[in-house]
Amino acid sequence: MTPFRREGDELLVDLSPTERVLLTRLATDLQELLRDAQGTERRGENDPAVARLLPDAYPDDAEASAEFRRFTESELLDGKIAQQRTIARLFGDEGGAPVVLTEPDALAFLRGLTDLRLVLAERLGIREDGDDGATDDEEDFTANLYAWLGYLQGCLVDTLDG
Repeated sequence: MTPFRREGDELLVDLSPTERVLLTRLATDLQELLRDAQGTERRGENDPAVARLLPDAYPDDAEASAEFRRFTESELLDGKIAQQRTIARLFGDEGGAPVVLTEPDALAFLRGLTDLRLVLAERLGIREDGDDGATDDEEDFTANLYAWLGYLQGCLVDTLDG
């Protein structure tokens, strides 16, 4: 059963209190990671997950990439932080009532899920379709989070398209 449903013009999300806490924690952690990257010249130097969220626009031209980054990165980081803030705001209440998503909230949630999955993929060593990632117990938990976020993302896309 999908956690998303439409009732008239409203898009409702039913997540358990545990799922809400988990989603809020992931969004809060990513906000912190992105805030730490703001203002640093080599944003991926300390954390490759940040570099994955902010890839070079011109991989074969370091100078052009640096110039592009200079004009776009601050706004891009601000947008990614805002998306995670939206997720934390929407799901931060551990109550049992479904969360009502406006269209802007649904789109921010969708983009935010993508960023969360990219960070987890980097942590797991997943680079392309078919990669399994790592296998120890801690990374198995991370792999399950990655799969769960993918499930949420797919269900949300299906509901928005439906």
